[in-house]
Amino acid sequence: MKMTCPHCGLTLRTKNYKAHMMRRHSNQSIDVCLASHLHCVCVDETTGLFAVQRTGHGFSVPVHVQRKTWGMSHNIRCELEECQQYQLLAQRSGLGFKTVKEVFLQEHIVMEMVDLKFFGEAKAATCIKRQKAAQMAHAPLCVRVDFGGSSTQICLSVFEPEIHSFCRLGRIFVTYNALRNTWHCACAKPRISCPHKNITKWHLFQTQRDIFKSTEYTLYF
Repeated sequence: MKMTCPHCGLTLRTKNYKAHMMRRHSNQSIDVCLASHLHCVCVDETTGLFAVQRTGHGFSVPVHVQRKTWGMSHNIRCELEECQQYQLLAQRSGLGFKTVKEVFLQEHIVMEMVDLKFFGEAKAATCIKRQKAAQMAHAPLCVRVDFGGSSTQICLSVFEPEIHSFCRLGRIFVTYNALRNTWHCACAKPRISCPHKNITKWHLFQTQRDIFKSTEYTLYF
């Protein structure tokens, strides 16, 4: 039996179709459907903020997308313009979502980190102040986003009260590379501390303390 390739119009045997697709058209994008779409999790139910994958394979830092279709004001926005199109496709396809459960960070944990010299009292006070600001805004302070793309990269969505060029929807992503023991945040240069990195360390120290035991911790991260 023979069939025609929908991409290039080539007529070929059915048994060769799969190999042809892998060799000639493996880089072509796949239509969004129930079985193939960018995964997402809700990081803030109050404002309808989601963490959405950039790519369907491997690890990538997600982007924040707002999809709020309840209440008096409705908003569908994204940090990246092209992702707005992905969100519209997902909405028309009726794709569902799941919500990340927030872990409430305990103040005595961050003070324990001060005693262990992870960072100073001033930085701990900033973390606690950010937590109170998030509570006032009815927003999660820090939630972990895991799409299963990597076992060595940890990604967390952190509340940010100010709007910046690197943070347009009130949240920012911080990533931790377990192999290199490095932290990355869009608001700061590599190896420079920032409130978002400190909050994520607080989160991981409370929820996954073995990370800090299995690697040599460097204070300037």
